[in-house]
Amino acid sequence: SALLPLPAPPVTLLEKLAATKALVQAGASISQLNTVRKHLSAVKGGRLAAAAYPARVVALILSDVIGDPLDVIASGPTVPDTTTFGDALSVVDRLGARDKLPPTVLAHLLAGAAGEGGVSETPKVGDERLSRARSIIVGSNRIAALRATEIAGAAGFDARVHTLCLQGDTASAASLVSAMARGFLAAEPRKRVCVVLAGETTVAMPAGGGPVGTGGRCAHLALLVATHLAGVPGWVLLSGGTDGQDGPCDAAGAVVDGETVARGASAGVSAQECAARFDSYGFFERETRGSLKTGLTGTNVMDLHLLFCFPEGE
Repeated sequence: SALLPLPAPPVTLLEKLAATKALVQAGASISQLNTVRKHLSAVKGGRLAAAAYPARVVALILSDVIGDPLDVIASGPTVPDTTTFGDALSVVDRLGARDKLPPTVLAHLLAGAAGEGGVSETPKVGDERLSRARSIIVGSNRIAALRATEIAGAAGFDARVHTLCLQGDTASAASLVSAMARGFLAAEPRKRVCVVLAGETTVAMPAGGGPVGTGGRCAHLALLVATHLAGVPGWVLLSGGTDGQDGPCDAAGAVVDGETVARGASAGVSAQECAARFDSYGFFERETRGSLKTGLTGTNVMDLHLLFCFPEGE
């Protein structure tokens, strides 16, 4: 999406960027964000395919959105838009962000909702201009997760996908993964199991501020799981971003097991304290064994979390 910006006149790129920042700070989800951005663009929301008509258009899509909704991924430049200017304004009002938008941006949204000023709605289902456009998803977290189970299965694990929609609070996701590990270790102690969870969680920062370290959602999730399962044998969790970058770090995430907390303590760093101040990167840099560094992959299909459980003694 960021590689194809063309704001609808008279909105400028800097004004669209300012609007995006304001909405993100107001807590907009990716779906809400793209509902607004599609209506500030001359190419998103099906407008690119409409402009190319009657030429044939084929879009090869890398999905970084849960559920792979074509009209949300990259703001859907080649598919019908299911939202309206009215929907965009509703998002802005729901987030209480009207007074935070640049005046030109707000004026454009209001004109579009009222059908005034020559501002046209985005193309919808049935629009002839989109009839020669085809979209093909060539990369997604579903594809990545299924491939991970194939590789784990070939290595002798009973591999399965638990969910492709892991989202919401990172701490809650960590509790889920920890409970799953305990459940598998208790119910299937003699099996080698690999459970794959895919999606994208959100780290809930403290409202009152306070000292905050460095890290991303994947390493934070892994560190929390390590604290929940400290001293428990027979499991390993790999948690990583498929783009190779977890937050503002040079790591993709982390790999943890039942000894991670103890290794950190031996290195003079507390897992619990680092988790409390959101300093997962600082912990794994000192613990030395858990940081997952792949380099940038050039592809983002969200995050993968691979939970491995082993028979006792392996």
